[in-house]
Amino acid sequence: MRQIFTGLATAVICAASLSVVIGSARADVAACMEALQSGVAAVEDGALGRAEGIYLSGIGAGADDPRADACLIEVYEALAALYAGQGRLAEEAKIVEARLALRREVLGEDDPDLMVEAHDLAGLYLELRRPALAAPYMEDVLVFDIERFGPESPTVADAHLFIGILYEDAGDLVAASSFYGRALAIYSGFLPSCHPDLTRVQVGYAAILAQLGKDEKATAIEAQAAATCRE
Repeated sequence: MRQIFTGLATAVICAASLSVVIGSARADVAACMEALQSGVAAVEDGALGRAEGIYLSGIGAGADDPRADACLIEVYEALAALYAGQGRLAEEAKIVEARLALRREVLGEDDPDLMVEAHDLAGLYLELRRPALAAPYMEDVLVFDIERFGPESPTVADAHLFIGILYEDAGDLVAASSFYGRALAIYSGFLPSCHPDLTRVQVGYAAILAQLGKDEKATAIEAQAAATCRE
């Protein structure tokens, strides 16, 4: 019973200090490697509360040592997996976000894994029903989609629309209108004029414009959708 309470206390302390640790100096190499190995061993023993504390101490320990960056990325990954296994999505998202920022800093924007990390992080924020936090990471994914598929591709059109919907759900109608507008422009290049997907985008875009007080433009888009479908 005492071990149970000790584990709970450790978890509470670790959760409270999570935001502080993420913003602290990099761990030195030795402390980070020791924390990684000890944390993995604790997880294998089923001591998850102890493992969490060990991982966090590894992240926050030591002096500013860039040589520890590779190890820190692994510790972030291990801690994120620990939180994921416990269904602690909010804490997992914070760790994935910190890992993504470190990868971006160390490996640069050309790191192919950045898109995967950004996509995963957006997915976490969507599960947490935080569209405003998910949208910027989907924009990161969009950059890769444009490079891979081309700026006028169906995949890129879908991505613009999805991001527009996220911003709409978050209440940022200005950003939403920008992405809806770009999606509509791309869809118009390859969909038939009365295609139901195109009509849905036109109706959604017009509704956002109307909420922004751009009634004339909204009416024009609605009229265009109606006219093409009567032809």
